[in-house]
Parts: sequence; structure tokens; C-alpha cells
Amino acid sequence: LKSDSVISPAVQWYSRHGNPYDKARTYYYKGRVEYNSGNFSAANIDFVRSESLFQEFDDDYLKRLVLVSLAYTNNDTFFYDENLDLLQRAKGYLAKKDSSDQRFYIELAIATYYNNTFQYAQADSVYSMIEHSINPDSPLYRICLGDHARLLINGENADSERSFQLFQDALSLGAKLYPEDALAYAV
Repeated sequence: LKSDSVISPAVQWYSRHGNPYDKARTYYYKGRVEYNSGNFSAANIDFVRSESLFQEFDDDYLKRLVLVSLAYTNNDTFFYDENLDLLQRAKGYLAKKDSSDQRFYIELAIATYYNNTFQYAQADSVYSMIEHSINPDSPLYRICLGDHARLLINGENADSERSFQLFQDALSLGAKLYPEDALAYAV
């Protein structure tokens, strides 16, 4: 969904009549629509509005979604400064022994943060941890393999053999090869 025409009436109604959770959820959904349409600044405003209500409700799942969405919005606008804090806070809303895809989704975002801020050794470490911990049937596994392969091609200690193997593994699991990957894969 890339138009807020469907969500805007709900935002207007809940901003006047809804409880804090409903308001936060509505702002989150509106932010996702804005994000999907490429309007990252508007998405950021909606996610921050949602975050401002955290003290007034107890849904940890929504809090995680909002914080991770804020981090991804920052990634897309090259504003990385607070991302690690946002993602660490999102991890704090996971159950202590949660090994689900939710945990790995956040860990992938953390690896992306490290990659984007040229902290390649930390990114490599997080990607490796995910690869050894996640269920290989998870859709996040092939995403992790592809992202890790790109890091190994573009990082400071390029490892083309390992990168090539990760790309092959990701492709064998049905991962998409994006145009920027094709060049790295060909190298």
C-alpha cells in the first residue's frame, strides 16, 4: 500500500477517540504507508509519534516494529547516528529466550547498521552468528546470506571465495539476485 487514502480516516478518528495503543498502531501503519511510497521524512514523523506513546501501552510487538521501522527509515536517509540505540531498544522488547525470526530480523538490522557505518568486522560477526543460529528454512536466512556476501565483496577485507559461496547458497534457496549483486557475483 503506497497511498494514505485508506489509513488517513483511521488516523483522524483514532487521534481523537482512540486509546494510546490504537493511536500508536495507527501512526505505525501510516508510517509504513509513507515508507512504502518513499516519503521517508513523513514516515519518520509517524514512527516518532507512535514511539511517543510507548509509556502508555504494553504491546512489545508493536514497540519492536516501530523501533525497527525508525532504524530502517534512518538507513534510507543516511542518518545512522541513533540506529544502534533504536535496535538495541527493540531487542529489549523481545522475550528473553526468543530465538524466532523476530530476533534475527533485528540482528540483521544491526548487521546492516555496522555495514553502513563501515564497521565491517562487527557486521561480519553478526551475519556469521545469524547464519549459525537461524533455521535455514527461514526466509531471513537467504537474506542474511546475500547481505553477508555483499559485505564480503565490498568490505575492507574482501573475501571473494567466501562471498561467491554465500551468493550460491542464497540463490539455491531462492534468494533474488539484485542488479548490484550481479556485478559482485560476477567478480
